[in-house]
Amino acid sequence: MTALLLGILEAAMGHIVEPQVFGNSAGISPLAITIAAAFWTSIWGSPSLLLLTPITACLAVLVRHVCNLNFIEPLSGDKPALSAVQRFYQRVLVSDVDKVVGHVEVLLKNKSLFEYYKGVAMPALPLA
Repeated sequence: MTALLLGILEAAMGHIVEPQVFGNSAGISPLAITIAAAFWTSIWGSPSLLLLTPITACLAVLVRHVCNLNFIEPLSGDKPALSAVQRFYQRVLVSDVDKVVGHVEVLLKNKSLFEYYKGVAMPALPLA
């Protein structure tokens, strides 16, 4: 009974609590910590659950600071891969009007139309 309780608690800590608590403070997405938990558990078994968050945080810092590994950062980090300007340009480039309008509506909740043009649409012009 005790082993079953410990197993359930450890699984809950590794798959629910740690991704939410440690992921946000370390700058790692909860999804990345959950995937790391599955990966490290498959390699080292259940003792790896004690070390998975520190190992994943170290790898995230390494990815952020080593130039040749920057392509991995959007997968492990919690920041969006593209800035608002880049996202606007990408959506306009592929003629996806619905996504552009949806993105504009989200941004206009916090900004005026002038601020949107000045901060997003106009800086996207040099990308063209």
